[in-house]
Amino acid sequence: MPAFPIGPYELTIKRDRRDGELRIALRDADYSAVARLTICRPRASVGAGFYLDGDGDAPLGAHLGLGLVHLYLGTESRAARLFARWVEQWIKPKGFYKRRHIYTALDAFVCDGAWMVVGRFFGSDDADADLSVDLKRVLFGRDRYERQPDPERPPERRTLHFAEGSYTVLFTPYLAKWTRSRLPWAKTQRCMEYEVLDENDNPSFIPIPGKGENSWDIDDDGIYSGGMRAQSIDEAAGELYGRVMSYRSRYAGPNWIPSAPRQPSPSDLPPCDPAMSA
Repeated sequence: MPAFPIGPYELTIKRDRRDGELRIALRDADYSAVARLTICRPRASVGAGFYLDGDGDAPLGAHLGLGLVHLYLGTESRAARLFARWVEQWIKPKGFYKRRHIYTALDAFVCDGAWMVVGRFFGSDDADADLSVDLKRVLFGRDRYERQPDPERPPERRTLHFAEGSYTVLFTPYLAKWTRSRLPWAKTQRCMEYEVLDENDNPSFIPIPGKGENSWDIDDDGIYSGGMRAQSIDEAAGELYGRVMSYRSRYAGPNWIPSAPRQPSPSDLPPCDPAMSA
């Protein structure tokens, strides 16, 4: 850790290899950081805030995020600690006694396609102290979802072949549409719904091994139905086949066979697997 004397102070520079942060501190004779600057990895957010923590490592500090650059300024000086404790004593409201610090920030970031502005008060990670606003909803209106039949892709049955037997799957294409009241256009995605059926068209499943994470999850499981984004039924069938084989390989090995093997059912439907033997 490089150190450079500057009058009665010492400038230290340290890079944390684990999280990639660059920390620069100006320390006094007691080796307490009078000023501390932390440069973090790039993040998809813009914001600013300050915090007070009378019992923390840095009792007084602030942060400024500009997307590609995030800076954290803090101090460990005795005066800052006394000031933080004094403010906490007089400002911290009732009901927040379990939170050891006061934190106020305004951040803007993109999350799952939403433009979020979040204000945090009296606690850094307490959800009940956060005030979130979705800018997309404020500017363009509420996001409305609508499911529509796909006129270009009719439902179709396919047969997936595995080591223990064959399974019939009904694939139903549809269009997922999102609109906003103050936007003249809509967002549309081609999706696929699938359902595993038996010989009598009753709901069935494709067996997969249990994850074995606890005593309640060691028996065989199964995939019954679901959905995905897919442009064609061939793509959806291949994706479903890959999901089954991925589960089997991950939790029991690629040659895993269910404890009660299923007998192949006679069917003249075109098979569909990654080899595309249809």
